This record gives sequence, C-alpha cells and structure tokens, in this order.
Amino acid sequence: MQIIGAELLEIRTGTETLKFILNEKVMLLFYPTNEHRNVRIDGTFYEDDSKGNAVAGLIMESRVEIRLHRGFSIERIRSLWEVAVTQGTAKALKGMPVQYGATLL
Repeated sequence: MQIIGAELLEIRTGTETLKFILNEKVMLLFYPTNEHRNVRIDGTFYEDDSKGNAVAGLIMESRVEIRLHRGFSIERIRSLWEVAVTQGTAKALKGMPVQYGATLL
C-alpha cells in the first residue's frame, strides 16, 4: 500500500482534522478543505452512496472515523487499517480508536 500525503501527519497539530481515502492500493491523506468525492489518484476514488473503490475517512484529534461503504466489510477495513498503520509516517496513527460506521474496530 502506498501512503500519499503522509507529510501532513508530520506537520499536523494534535487538533487538526485530516481526510483520507483508502483501499488496498493507496491511502491518500488531504486537508478537509477538499471533499472526499473530489479527490482521485491513479484510479482510486470515493463517491457518495457506496460508489467508488475506496472508503472515506477522517483523522481527528483522538480517533479515526471511516464512512460505511457497502463494498467493504468490517474485516476488510480492519485489514486495510492494519496495513496502513505499518507504513512510514502513518505509524503515528497506530493505536488510535477507529470507528467504521457504528462499529469500533
């Protein structure tokens, strides 16, 4: 998995929110001034109503929230997250509570 925008984790203040899209190929981090549905890279994209091949998420001060997507099971999300947080700067997210829909992973 490629982590793009990981430098944002290094310069992020503890209270600053970041957004991301995530699938098996990539975790793309970006500022909340952009909408998830407007961010695309190398065929990876999120769209409302469970369209697209990636999930949308928020990294907040003390937790991570991932929007429910009909194409992604809880097990798949858990596996993706475990891979993502072993990559470089994204290791800083390891141990943060992650909520997928109504489920705390």
